[in-house]
Amino acid sequence: VKEISYSDAKKYVARLNSGQFAGYNDWRMPTLEEAMSLMESTENDSGRYIDQVFDNTQKWIWTSDTNEVTLAWLANFISGNCYTYPNDYFDFTSGGYVRAVR
Repeated sequence: VKEISYSDAKKYVARLNSGQFAGYNDWRMPTLEEAMSLMESTENDSGRYIDQVFDNTQKWIWTSDTNEVTLAWLANFISGNCYTYPNDYFDFTSGGYVRAVR
């Protein structure tokens, strides 16, 4: 699991589909509503607003929803909220995570 840019997140999901990961080719990034449904109302012991059954490494995840051409919505599990972020701001450094759904 590593941080990646929004465009790399889309490429990652495309690779899941072309490789038929787990026997399926309908993987996608979650919508903002789906990602926010993972949020817990209170912060847990690991400092996240997501059930501890999930990987604690993922601070925030990209969603399929965008606002304008250059902004993508993300769900932030550290702050417990969502906001838009430049989709390719992290192209040369680091970025968000992908939680593919089907």
